[in-house]
Amino acid sequence: MSTPSVMRTGQPCVLKGRVVTMDDGLRVITNGCIYVKDGVIVSVRKDGDKPPVGFRKAVVIQTGGTIFPGLIELHNHLSYNVLPLWDVPKRYQHRGQWPGTPLYRRDISGPMNVLGRTKGYSAAIVRYVEAKCLLAGVTTSQGISLSSNKGINRFYKGYVRNVEQPIDKSLPKARTSIRDVDPKKVEKFFADLKRTSCMLLHLSEGKGARARKHFLALQRKDESWAINRALAGIHAAALNRTDFGVMGKKNASIVWSPLSNYLLYGDTAEIASAKAEGVNITLGSDWSPSGSRNLLGELKVAAAVSDHLGGLFTKAELVSLVTRNAAKALRWQKSLGTIEAGKLADLVVISRKSGDPYDRLISATEEDVDLVMISGTARAGRAKLMKKLGKITEEVRVGSKVVALNLDPDGADEIVGKLSLADARKLLATGMRKLPELAKTLERSVASFSPKSFREEAETWYIDLDHEDGETVFALFKKTAAALKEPRKRPLSKSVQPMKLDGLTMSGDNGYRARIRRSRNLPNFLKAAFR
Repeated sequence: MSTPSVMRTGQPCVLKGRVVTMDDGLRVITNGCIYVKDGVIVSVRKDGDKPPVGFRKAVVIQTGGTIFPGLIELHNHLSYNVLPLWDVPKRYQHRGQWPGTPLYRRDISGPMNVLGRTKGYSAAIVRYVEAKCLLAGVTTSQGISLSSNKGINRFYKGYVRNVEQPIDKSLPKARTSIRDVDPKKVEKFFADLKRTSCMLLHLSEGKGARARKHFLALQRKDESWAINRALAGIHAAALNRTDFGVMGKKNASIVWSPLSNYLLYGDTAEIASAKAEGVNITLGSDWSPSGSRNLLGELKVAAAVSDHLGGLFTKAELVSLVTRNAAKALRWQKSLGTIEAGKLADLVVISRKSGDPYDRLISATEEDVDLVMISGTARAGRAKLMKKLGKITEEVRVGSKVVALNLDPDGADEIVGKLSLADARKLLATGMRKLPELAKTLERSVASFSPKSFREEAETWYIDLDHEDGETVFALFKKTAAALKEPRKRPLSKSVQPMKLDGLTMSGDNGYRARIRRSRNLPNFLKAAFR
């Protein structure tokens, strides 16, 4: 999801509030002003200082809150975030154990295959999951891959920045990979790594030797390592202190996803070792079936783990995980991650200026998000602020609060077009209640599938599912058609069940917290945190 160029236009504005810059000196300006023009931060000054040239007629916004850099997430499978939290049936040791099981097919892969391959649902999915990001202050995440019946693949380009395909030319593209590195192809992997600015690689997900061997696969024949500063290892849960020492010496990063690790494996990365060895640590919520609903929620889990480890991270370090550290991993630090002159105006305002400035973000709920700005364009927030900064296309209730959204279709991706969040939400809620019916309809269309007719249809876009190893929709339709001819293959219409659409936020959803606390593998200190 990348920001269309229309976001870089607009009249100058000044945001006033407590400014948490996250710069190298961790400067906090109690009464600060951020001067924004053409999507860029022109200056950051104290309130009362002389404004820069060109801001005499600027729109002045008294936020009354604490202003942070926009939150950057480096691990998410966004398409799956319409699904509710999975009741993980047992404790697993590594990622190879749960995909493909009957319960996983019933609750995760089956529903996503139905929705992802049924015409009309792609637009609703991308609109809905992008709104989940915006409402939690997330301005950058991993994109949604799409595939058409014409054989074309692309990333969805919306309002939240997409690390894989950023429109802004100042931001280098990141690459992502879920597949483990084949030890026989480590030299090819290293050659690819040298050619990219950031490789987000799922690395050693799980605990124990079976998961750790995927890290050891990165050791070359001469005992050097196929690791450099471009590597960002997602999960890295099976690595030990020595392994993190290698990562630290190579200036590599990890993307920590503690809630998902605990829910699936009952444990998480040796994060204290990673910190001690100087590894750049960032944070990702993974996906809604076995992770936090959004990065704001995952930040609270990280804080709870830190407290459990005796205060491993300071509050400023916790906020760094989702701002400056993430920008560093992407090599976007010259453009994002801090509030400084010359950087892109990706900002989030959290209500109130009282108390510890960093704790305002760590303890905030979605109801506390007063404004989300991307490249100087206000996309979500309190109506009072949104009206001053631009248009409002619709409103949505978040807990006890009403949030205004600017999902202006001008310059938007054609996959979504003019689809409103309200319409997307209604379509998805209905579709998920009727999953067996949709599956039956899909099976009938697949049963009559022919490559020629499929490609001759008008261009139709489908969700490319991450956990299908990047196969095109065309290949998936062919595979499904072949599978239906196997008499022992249980059809999806007999496997999937009616489901409830996952909520947009955690605010006001006590049932969600209760489901988390009932999770089999979650340690008691995290269950207590979710109260």
